[in-house]
Amino acid sequence: MAFENSQILPDFFPSLSLQFSGSPSRNSFARNSRKSYDCPYYHREVHLPRLSQSCSVELPAWKREFLRGSKKEIDDPVRKTGKDLHQEDNTVGKTCLPSLDRMMLLMADYVRFEVSDINGTAKGRMICVKDLSKSDLEQLRVKIKYGTANHSAICYAEPTPKDGALGGKAPLVSQLPWLQKSRGMRAVSLLCGTRIYTSRGTALWDPANPREVSQRLLKRLSNMGYHFYSRFSPDFTVTLAGGSAPHSITDLMLYNTMQQMSLAGIQATSSRVHKDGRVSISLTEQTGLDAADTAFRLINDMRECFSLDGKAATFLSKPFPDSSPNTMVFTHRIRPAASGAEAFELSGTDGSMPDPVRHWIGGLQRHAPALMAFCAPTTNCYWRCMESGFKECTWGLGPRSAAISVWKSPMFKSKEAVFETDLSSSAANPYLVVAATLAAGIDGLTNRIEPMSSPGSRAGCPVLPIDLKEAVDALEKDETIMRALGKPLIESFMYVKQAEMTVAEGFSSSASVTEAIHHEREMYRNYI
Repeated sequence: MAFENSQILPDFFPSLSLQFSGSPSRNSFARNSRKSYDCPYYHREVHLPRLSQSCSVELPAWKREFLRGSKKEIDDPVRKTGKDLHQEDNTVGKTCLPSLDRMMLLMADYVRFEVSDINGTAKGRMICVKDLSKSDLEQLRVKIKYGTANHSAICYAEPTPKDGALGGKAPLVSQLPWLQKSRGMRAVSLLCGTRIYTSRGTALWDPANPREVSQRLLKRLSNMGYHFYSRFSPDFTVTLAGGSAPHSITDLMLYNTMQQMSLAGIQATSSRVHKDGRVSISLTEQTGLDAADTAFRLINDMRECFSLDGKAATFLSKPFPDSSPNTMVFTHRIRPAASGAEAFELSGTDGSMPDPVRHWIGGLQRHAPALMAFCAPTTNCYWRCMESGFKECTWGLGPRSAAISVWKSPMFKSKEAVFETDLSSSAANPYLVVAATLAAGIDGLTNRIEPMSSPGSRAGCPVLPIDLKEAVDALEKDETIMRALGKPLIESFMYVKQAEMTVAEGFSSSASVTEAIHHEREMYRNYI
């Protein structure tokens, strides 16, 4: 797949040109108007107007009525009509938000519309709630520029309706308590998708948006009669802002930060500070797309929270030559909607595994080389891959026993199968990890693909890519994964990766390991 233009357009800020070295200028975050602001994400020199702690939002009668809402407004149009999110929808009108989301939004001073770009970085705009009219609140969308040079469109960020068939109950609106603590502003985040409006008045959910692609594949799995449960365990490294070495934080600092994450609706089962400045967090298991939503919020909120304290949180896989790699273990399980979990119980040997478990493993193994493009999406990720010891996509029984592990978790009395993939780095986009995993697993279930090796054996296992170029080449050759994720997303992803590899080739040929990692850290520092 060839791309003519080698320059990457902004894929994470509407008004910021992506710079592979240095920091964005302060003018990039200039105040645009009285009503809206470019998102001040992760740039410590940005100063929003400090508001009074006693600042409140007075609700007129019509806003109170909107807050209460009617049954018609709260119902999910997708669940009622059965329409695919990625087909044209003529029912363009009021935005459907649950009552709790409405209440949190209207009681805030600012609302931040957030969407995920290809890299998993949040982009969007911040709006003053007081300046929103009744029609603004009913439609609840904001115009943004989204995408890359070969796939760009002026579209709107607006809440994606929840599909009841997919499960998941996490709210779309979450508090941002660190902004109130440091800036005196009561702000909330509104998780959105991207929607393109046509000249005919119809609307299309953007098929190049990673969150929309993940939701589409979840719906496909649900139509096959399975529920999906998952969780992420990402690592990140703390540094002083602009520093060239890791900065170790105390357990108390991490505890206070996790308290703020909890207020934002991000729940973790454990968190740990390592001596080298690396932090490990295990998020709770959630249903449907909620786990990816939580991981997306954690990654971006951690960056912002530490930036307000004069530090930086980087999720780059190998930020420093002597540091331990940042990984993101992805744990998931599937459960039949009809028969319950009994069909997925393990007795400990490959021969006694239920067919769906073996087929799911077979699908993950067969497509593992292509999945690496999404699980290790930066040139820096492959330093970590060389250290992990996984040269082939092996699978084994027991936690962390291979690239793909299958085990019986003591958390579940039914002893159902839990799948754990150790292919992802923390630089991966959680939505794309979910989407690629679902695409591979669904292919295994559909075509009854058997595991390519016995547990713990390397014989017959597919060889994993050793750099980003090999991973991208493997993705281009895997028609199943490309077809499942869709041409718009694949083209956007390929365009970004080709641009990154072009820049990386300029310094990697003659640089030492230390110099190469330094250049990669500068290249990715603004959005990973």
